[in-house]
Amino acid sequence: MPASDAQSTVAPIHFVVAAAVTDIIDSHHYTTTADATVGVTLNATMDIGCDGFIPPALNQALTDGAVTMDAVDASLTNLFRVR
Repeated sequence: MPASDAQSTVAPIHFVVAAAVTDIIDSHHYTTTADATVGVTLNATMDIGCDGFIPPALNQALTDGAVTMDAVDASLTNLFRVR
């Protein structure tokens, strides 16, 4: 099979990265708590936060219902699909 045919059958992989999740709470004041910030971030389908904000607040966000495990799974699936 020609290379061009093989490439056309591969679905593109998409994921969303943000470097400033902290801006949601600190600069924009869109949220007032870390868990709410994680919730709006992952529920908006952002997959990777490069500033390290998400991991420390994720458990509380799950406990409070700010984000669902389905949203976390979707983000992780996208991340590992790229790796």
